[in-house]
Amino acid sequence: MKILLFGEFSGVHLNLKRGLISLDQNVTIASTGDGWKGFGADISLGKGGAGLAGKLSRIATPIISRRDLIGYDVIQLISPFSYFTEYGLYSFQKYLIENNERTFLVSAGCDYYFRKNIQKSFFKTPLCDRCLAIDYGSKVCPYESEGKKQWNERILRYVNGVIPLAPFYEYVYRFSDKIRPMIPFPIDTSQVQSELKKPGKKIKIFHGINRRGFKGSDVIEKAFDRLQSKYPKDLELIIAKGMPYKIYLETLRNVDVVLDQLYSPGWGINTLITMLMGKLVITHYKDDGVVNHNEASVVNVVPSVEGIVESVEWILENKNNYVYYGERNRLYVEKYHDHIHIAKKFLSAWNG
Repeated sequence: MKILLFGEFSGVHLNLKRGLISLDQNVTIASTGDGWKGFGADISLGKGGAGLAGKLSRIATPIISRRDLIGYDVIQLISPFSYFTEYGLYSFQKYLIENNERTFLVSAGCDYYFRKNIQKSFFKTPLCDRCLAIDYGSKVCPYESEGKKQWNERILRYVNGVIPLAPFYEYVYRFSDKIRPMIPFPIDTSQVQSELKKPGKKIKIFHGINRRGFKGSDVIEKAFDRLQSKYPKDLELIIAKGMPYKIYLETLRNVDVVLDQLYSPGWGINTLITMLMGKLVITHYKDDGVVNHNEASVVNVVPSVEGIVESVEWILENKNNYVYYGERNRLYVEKYHDHIHIAKKFLSAWNG
């Protein structure tokens, strides 16, 4: 099968491609590399930088490369907004859909339907409001604009199916007859070696800043200040931002615990990669009983300064069990997220 994976989000398509190639599929990724994260692509969709030059690059490059983006059995869009919507370039998206056999949309991030429906569910979260206030400095969500709404609706009409990567992403599209069964995030387990070992005298805890409001970095920084004062001989606390993916992975290898985010309804790629390394993760999630959280050792943090402090203190108290927890985490990812196993599920969804 000839497959085009259009767009990138935290390495989802990169990991999926590796699984599909192992199954003898012909796979091409077209993306910007997910901006500063620096994921590779077979076909560039422009530069990921901010500013006018970056925007013009991301508009013009796909059009210039348009003949390389057609003639596939399947094209999968990582987001409804894989291509610029501000300029009303519906014709290009329509060109892609009409000149490829089947088109599928991944539900794995913010879009109009996520913003509209997430607060009506068990997965209700202050994530969106915090993202607006802190990251956008606005009371109006950009995904609620009339242009984004129409674009999302149009893509949904055109695609053959929507594939959610987590239960909460499934919920927000449940109203549509295009929704397919959930498929977990793919992780190339062969590319991430186990870094399992007992912590040293100090437990190293890392938090990577991406979007402060979205991830709760403002709260995490306050908690780290308190923990540093309280446990200066027991903890080494590290915060960094804007790290290319390769550097991010190297950082993970050199720490014991990752504090991922405070307001997400579930586990994301960063949590799963850290688990695969055999390390502990502190993050917030809603235990929906669907994704077998009980088989792993992820610390479900209460999203507050006090909750973070309590979670870290629990790790300090259970330091002697660290290796056991790390082993459970790696086994969980190998069991439920292996890229080849997940690639088979995508092939079934595309052929169904």
